[in-house]
Amino acid sequence: MKLSKYRRFYQLKTIVSNWGLLMLLGSIIFILPVFPTLHIELFEGFLISLVILFSIFATRSERNRSMIGQFVVTLIAIWITRVFHLYYLNMLTRLIVILYFFVIIGNFIKLLAKRSNVNLLVIVEAINGYLLLGLGFSFLVSYISFYYPGSFSFIEASASTTDYTAYYYTFVTMSTLGYGDLLPLTARGQSIALLITLSGQFYMVTVMAFLIGKLLSTPHGKEDEYNPR
Repeated sequence: MKLSKYRRFYQLKTIVSNWGLLMLLGSIIFILPVFPTLHIELFEGFLISLVILFSIFATRSERNRSMIGQFVVTLIAIWITRVFHLYYLNMLTRLIVILYFFVIIGNFIKLLAKRSNVNLLVIVEAINGYLLLGLGFSFLVSYISFYYPGSFSFIEASASTTDYTAYYYTFVTMSTLGYGDLLPLTARGQSIALLITLSGQFYMVTVMAFLIGKLLSTPHGKEDEYNPR
């Protein structure tokens, strides 16, 4: 009985956290840029904090309690960059946030690899992983653009608006559309652009192809088992 209750709780936590994460990511990437009045650093920092929190609930296992401590450190780093304006401290804390985002992305990929078959929730997990990958690279592009001016053809008034331009640039680069309106201008920027392009294609080719293979090999009507990790 206890195991059954725990499994129901685990399934509910997984469903709520993944759908909530998808809505948060959609809000940051697709909605905020449309409303310039919402381009507020503190508000964006609040949404990013929620993204990290929901990501932990979506990927955390009972054997990985250290993620809570990592979340606290990352949360402090986020708000240091939003509230204080100390150059070197902000550089360090922004790097912590970027690194933690890629840890979360790795956790999503490991989670997807463990799924025995594919259903709607697994597809949502895969989409979340892709959007988190783009968001993580957006922070990296914003970091490079702000602290190393001239790396990209971004002409922005502040770090906050650079973030939104970086979202657009990163996802266009990940998808290999390459409109050419925003360009890497230095070797540093070009190296990041190559990394973004290859990572986006690697995700699509490996993760998505893996899930399609799982879907095709799953017997019709078989239910996915969300066992506690």
